[in-house]
Amino acid sequence: QWFLDGVDTGLTGQTIDVDLPGDYTVSITSAAGCVSGPSAVHTVVESSVPVNPTYTVSGAFQDHQSIQVHVDGINPEAFEYSLDGGPWLANGGLFENVGPGEHVIVVRGACGNTGDVVVHLVNYPHFFTPNGDG
Repeated sequence: QWFLDGVDTGLTGQTIDVDLPGDYTVSITSAAGCVSGPSAVHTVVESSVPVNPTYTVSGAFQDHQSIQVHVDGINPEAFEYSLDGGPWLANGGLFENVGPGEHVIVVRGACGNTGDVVVHLVNYPHFFTPNGDG
C-alpha cells in the first residue's frame, strides 16, 4: 500500500507510476496478513526536460573565460551540466576558467537531456611585434 505525504494513494504493487511530487512511503502486507511499518521516505520532485538553452560569456578575449548556461523548465535548480564530456555538475550552469576554443555543454534533468550547446570562446594575443620576432 503506497502513501503520499501520509495519505493512502489507493495504489498497490511493487512499483507505481506517479505524477505528483511529494514524500512517498509504502507498507507491505504479507500473505499471513502481517503489516509492516512505513518504509523510508521516497521523495519525488517535479521536473522537466531542460529547454531553450542559451548562454552568456564573461571575460571575452581573455585566457580564461566564464560561461553561464541559461535554460527553461520545471525545477531548473535540479538540472546538471557537463562541459566537454566531463563530469555532471550541479553548478547552476556556470563554468569558470574555460580556455579558448570550441566547447560542448549538455544539460540534463530527471526527464532527459537537451541538445548540445556549442560555445566558441575567442582569444587573441594582447601584444604584437612589428618585425614578428615575438
